[in-house]
Amino acid sequence: MTVTRNEITKGVEIEQEYEDNINTLILALNAFAERIDTYYGKHIPLIVNSGVRSKKDQIRIYNEKGITDINKIPMGSAHISCQAVDLRDRDKLIRNFILDCPSVLEELDLYVEDFDATPTWTHIQTRRTSSGKRIFKP
Repeated sequence: MTVTRNEITKGVEIEQEYEDNINTLILALNAFAERIDTYYGKHIPLIVNSGVRSKKDQIRIYNEKGITDINKIPMGSAHISCQAVDLRDRDKLIRNFILDCPSVLEELDLYVEDFDATPTWTHIQTRRTSSGKRIFKP
């Protein structure tokens, strides 16, 4: 089973300037899905908790967290530019796979947020981090 555009966009209309980004993200996530399935010897569903976000969605999400100052909301999020998703990972299968096989991030040109910041999900993105680290602190 593959990760689809609809699972990532959840109805959010993609701006033309981000079409290449979302296509790159879809290809990378599906390659990642193949790798994790092979590693565990069975299908591991990649469930998108949060995919592409409009700017309005980004503001709403942070307002729900109690952050209402627009200057404190990360409006440059890779979710907005179609370069990131949050994958459900309550059982830590994705986390453990990445920690056991960190080279997969470089091979697929992916980056993940530090797992301490994402206790029940894995934030995975195709956008290079400013530090260049594959596992980074948000």
